[in-house]
Parts: sequence; structure tokens; C-alpha cells
Amino acid sequence: MQLAYKRTKKKIDARKEAYTQDRIRRGFERGITQRLINYFSKIGNGAAKALEESGTVGFDVYLAQSRPELEKVLKPHWYEVIKTFASRVDNYLFVKRADNAFFTELLDKFVFRVGANHISDIDVTTRKQLQRVLLAGQKDGLPLTEISKNIRERFSPKFSRSRSATIARTETHSAASFANHQQGIEYQKLQPNLNKQWVAVNDDRTREAHRIANGQIVPMDEAFIVDGRNMQYTGDPNGGAANVINCRCAVIYVDDETQVFDDTPPVVAPLPLPNPTPRAINAPLRLASLGPLISISRRTGPLRGKSQAEITRMYDKKLRDALTPITEKVYDNVPLPRLITIEGTTANPKGYYRVSQSRTRDKKLVANLEGQTLEHEYGHHIDFTTTDSGKWDKAWSETNTAFKNAFALDRAKLNELPPSTLKGFKQDLYVTEAASRINTATGREVFYLRETDKVKKEGYQLVSDIVDAMSAGRFQDNFSGWGHGIKYYRKEGMIYKETYANLFALQNNKEALAYVDKYFPNVSTVFKKRMLELAEDD
Repeated sequence: MQLAYKRTKKKIDARKEAYTQDRIRRGFERGITQRLINYFSKIGNGAAKALEESGTVGFDVYLAQSRPELEKVLKPHWYEVIKTFASRVDNYLFVKRADNAFFTELLDKFVFRVGANHISDIDVTTRKQLQRVLLAGQKDGLPLTEISKNIRERFSPKFSRSRSATIARTETHSAASFANHQQGIEYQKLQPNLNKQWVAVNDDRTREAHRIANGQIVPMDEAFIVDGRNMQYTGDPNGGAANVINCRCAVIYVDDETQVFDDTPPVVAPLPLPNPTPRAINAPLRLASLGPLISISRRTGPLRGKSQAEITRMYDKKLRDALTPITEKVYDNVPLPRLITIEGTTANPKGYYRVSQSRTRDKKLVANLEGQTLEHEYGHHIDFTTTDSGKWDKAWSETNTAFKNAFALDRAKLNELPPSTLKGFKQDLYVTEAASRINTATGREVFYLRETDKVKKEGYQLVSDIVDAMSAGRFQDNFSGWGHGIKYYRKEGMIYKETYANLFALQNNKEALAYVDKYFPNVSTVFKKRMLELAEDD
């Protein structure tokens, strides 16, 4: 059928179009979220049953069946999304063109270029999660029946709901944006001067890079530049996980006759999950015999009079409030500590993370809810739990060559932090205040500025700790900066582990992160890439 487009003068409300596309996508997301929850539950039950009946051999054989089952869930969903969004473009651009054969052709293109990789990524991650539960159970010496229970628990709706919602949102957006883009390519055959415009939802959940990209117009054959990445359309996998996961942006296609206007953005409510339950820190079933994950016997201050469940929710909220969408996914993906507790006194509380070969002492996190100790110590937990060194007592940061090299580059950039540089950091990060003293020789009062131990902004104590790690403790010992000191950093690997934990804790603090990006850009970049890797591994 020959292409023909409607020659009416077009006006597009960019904000309304973004809202409309988001509303249609959310309708699709609700249905596929529940189907994905059911899929993960089915996979978990099937793998557990195979392990019980046929051991690890049967377990491995069953894992090979997970990809075809996932295809059965996603392909029909993609087809309906592509059909709906391609038809919308037909309705306002073309007289009549699309039919079922065309929609099938678009689906085939999407699967070949994008969908097949998505299926592989999801399937590989699912297998890794199953294998982790199996290996953890074997390490703990659990019988197969107990490991099977752990698998069923790990893949139950309570644990799979968040991942299912993220996949649903990402896959719906990818298919919808792909369909729109392909229709734009067809339209370009009739309008060679066609341009495309990025439109962000622009509410309080819009990530900063997409807020900046909003309104960007480029020729159809060129790519948008979003956070330094080339993207042909919203949801383009070339943008990487940081620009694709949970994205709600849209692209509109405009020619010389199109008038585009943009009103005040509406607030779009987040997608309601089916049968939502509040997320709290819960110990995996295989740790149930060791008692609750949160164990607080001394309930003072904000914990006074609180139940165990209430305290658990308070700790979970404290962590989530300090995380970005990316680091929150890492938090959800990484296995929990064995125990979180409080030690020390109210006036002098302790904070530390401990790993050990002893099952009853391993992965213990000590932190209260004051300051940023909890998120800092949880950074240590992430670092140790995701190590790929194969050694229980070695964290990722102290064994990863890229991270260590980046750390060395930043030190070299600052000339290995001589006293003058450390003095500059002290003046940048800490408050100075007016003071006076009596000159004994003249009897006169002399006024001067005195350095204090108060940081200028929230999060700067974490930056100070990074400076102390970079200087191997000299910042604390010689300039009274927040840190650990020279003696502490004589221990192997501590400079890297403390830097990692501080970077994890300050990711959601824009001012502190901007300061780190300015003075320690290399180690910050490697850390952010690591978070993206761990966020994708869900």
C-alpha cells in the first residue's frame, strides 16, 4: 500500500502527548507486572521441585527451560504494545497504512534488535539468582529440602514484585518507543526534513539527565545526546541502564508544518503495583534459624517504645531515603546482611561492618539511625557481598584493578595531596567561626577566624572521609578532618574500602556528589559504573 499522510496543519501539545503515552503504557504495565510475578513464582517452584526430585542435575536441566517460558510472557505483550503505539501514529500521520502483517513485522524487528537481548539479560539474571541461593545453601551445609524452601521464598511475590514492576515498565517503554521510532522512519520517506523532539514527563520522579534533555530537537537521522550517551529514541538500549530503566519520556516527530507547545507539566502518579505490600528488610528464609535480621535490645531515642516490625521499617526507610533509583536497585538485588544491630552507648554509638568465616559472626552490620552511619556501613556490605575475588575476606574495591587505578589517578591529579592541598580541603569542607583572645603583651583583644570540626553541608563528612582515605589518614591526624587516621589506613585495602562505602552513602546528595566528581572524578566514575552493573543484575 502506498504511503499517504494527512495534510492538515498539526499542533502538538508536547506535555499532553507525554502524559498520554505514559498513561497508555501504565495500563499495559499493570497486566504484565502480574504475569511476570506469576512467571517468577512458577520458575522458583519448578526449580525447587527439580532440585528435590533430581538433585543439582535436575536443577540445571530445569534452568534451560526458563528462557522459552519468558518468551511466552513477553512476546505477546510486546506485540500488543507495538500494535497500540504504531496505530496511534497512523491515526494522526497517515491516511491508512498499518495492518496486522505490519505489526508482526515491527515485532520481528524489535525482537531481533532489542527484545532478544532483553530476554537473555533477564533469563541470565534469573539463573544467577537461582544459582546463588543454591550455592549459599550448599555453603551453609543445608539439606536440599531446606534449599528448595529458600528458592521458593526468594521467587515468591514478596521478593519478585519489585523486579517484575521494573521489567514491566522497561519492556513496555522499550516496545512503545521502538514502535514510535519505526513509524517516524516511515514518515521521513514523505517528509525528508523530519525532526524529533525529546519530551520528559518533568515531575518529581524525572531524573536530572532527562529533565535536561527535555525539548532537545534533532534531525531524524541524528541521535539525542542524553547524559553523554547517543540515543535514537527514548528507551534506546544505547543509552545504558541509567537512561533506560524506569524511563517515562516520549519522543514526538515534527515537520515544518508542526506547531509544538509545552504547558506546565502535570504530576503523574506512580504505577500502583498489584496487591502492594510495604517493603521492609526481611531475613531470607535460610537465615530464619539465626533470629530476626534487625536485633535491637537497647531501644532509646527514636526507637523507644517501637516494636520489632516498626524498627525494621524505620531502618529500611532510612536506607531507601538515602539511595538513588540505581543504588536502590542494588540494595534490592544484593543479599541482606545476617544481622543489623546497635552497639555502644547513646553518647558514643559504634558503627562497623564485619565479615567472618564464622556463620554466627559473618555479615554483621552495626549502626544506629543517626547521621549517615547506616548507609555508609551498608556500602561496606555491598562491597564485600559483590566481590568477585573468590575470597570471603576481600572486598570488590580492594581487588578491582579499575577502581584501584582510578583511585591512584585521582591522588596523582592532586599531587598526592600535600599539606597545602589538605589545608584547602579543610577550608572548603569545614566551618570557620570568629574567635578572640587577649594578647598578653599588649593586653588587647585580638580577633581571628578559627577552624571548627563542623562541616559546612550535610554529606561533607563523607567527602572528608574520602579525602582522609586519599591522604592515607593524614587529613584526620594533621588537620583534624573527619576520617580514620594514619594508623587505620596502614591496614591493607582500607583506603579503597572506605572510599567505596562513602561513595555509596553520598550518591543521593547532589552537592556532596558534585564536590567528589570535581576532585575525584576517576574513582567516582568507576564506582557509578559498578552500581549500574549491580543494578542491571536483578
